[in-house]
Amino acid sequence: MLKEHAAVFRRVMIFCDLCIVALSFFLGYFLRHKIQDMYPLSAYIGLLPILLFIWGSLLYSFGMYRSFRIRQIYEVLFIVLKATLFGFIIFATYLYIVKLQNISRAFIIFVFTFSALLITFEKAALLLFFRYIRKKGLNYKRILIIGTGKRAQHFIDLVN
Repeated sequence: MLKEHAAVFRRVMIFCDLCIVALSFFLGYFLRHKIQDMYPLSAYIGLLPILLFIWGSLLYSFGMYRSFRIRQIYEVLFIVLKATLFGFIIFATYLYIVKLQNISRAFIIFVFTFSALLITFEKAALLLFFRYIRKKGLNYKRILIIGTGKRAQHFIDLVN
């Protein structure tokens, strides 16, 4: 049952992160469009699935969706920083190979910056929430141990 809950929670986190990347895509486009006119959104929208794939793959492969029980904030920041750096390099390489020259560099920088910041804030808030829940004693499972000998006491010590 715990594994099913963890799997559902992992899928929800992946979905939320991809929504943040999509939101960052549109924020980056509209911010860049306010600074200077750009091509219409229809010229850029084809890049969104590629960005979602890159971000999702990198965050997953760098271990972002493993257990948050013992994760520290600096680990999350390092994962987001690695995903941002490698994602930027992969995306820039893709644009170079496909020879898409009408894509604004400022737009790409805005998208990756907003994505990194928003994902970092989301994960930091999640970590703080989990710590608060654990301090309140709400994230514990009860175990019934049957026995009175040294083995039972050793198991209790091990669980504690």
